[in-house]
Amino acid sequence: MPAIQSTASAPVWYHAGVTSVVRPLKMLTPELIEAIVKYIGENGGLASGYGWYAGVTSDPERRLFRDHRVSKADGAWIFGPAETEPDARDAELQLLQLGCRGGTGGGGPESLFVYAYRINLHTREATG
Repeated sequence: MPAIQSTASAPVWYHAGVTSVVRPLKMLTPELIEAIVKYIGENGGLASGYGWYAGVTSDPERRLFRDHRVSKADGAWIFGPAETEPDARDAELQLLQLGCRGGTGGGGPESLFVYAYRINLHTREATG
């Protein structure tokens, strides 16, 4: 298993071949969107393969790895915490408008995390 590295400069959790975990500081909507869009661009862009899916949740690991069946080890995924639930929903909407698949209205009042992952043959996008 690869070593977990911590970087204080970017408060988003992400995966890019080697698991990297950074401090989960709450982010303002533009910073969160910028970090996610940058990660998507570094991992093939929105048009790569089957595209990307974005959503909000209170439990990103459960949502990504159990509900959506994203591979923690081999998948391209990212998540980060927003300041507030409305901020998370705003970031989600903006990612959908940029071309990510998904829909609004998911999660609940504690859904502070915005997540995205690259869709592949093993992921599941229609989850309840």
